[in-house]
Amino acid sequence: MNTPTHFEAAYETFLRNFPGFQSTRSLDTLRNSEYARLDDGNHTYLDYTGGGLYAMSQIRAHHALQKSMSSFSHRMQVQR
Repeated sequence: MNTPTHFEAAYETFLRNFPGFQSTRSLDTLRNSEYARLDDGNHTYLDYTGGGLYAMSQIRAHHALQKSMSSFSHRMQVQR
């Protein structure tokens, strides 16, 4: 039999007492996939200026664009 840990039992109690908490699950998923560096570095981000944080998908897209532009530039130099 799988007995829940103290944390798991406390979490289940919390969810029963605050069922609305589940409605933020999509935000938790987004934070884990796009902003994991905040948790990895034990950081909290407070935005007072409207600057916003970049998402990891933006970094991947930017990197892919740079790579394709570098390849394009190299082909143009070879064709001269």
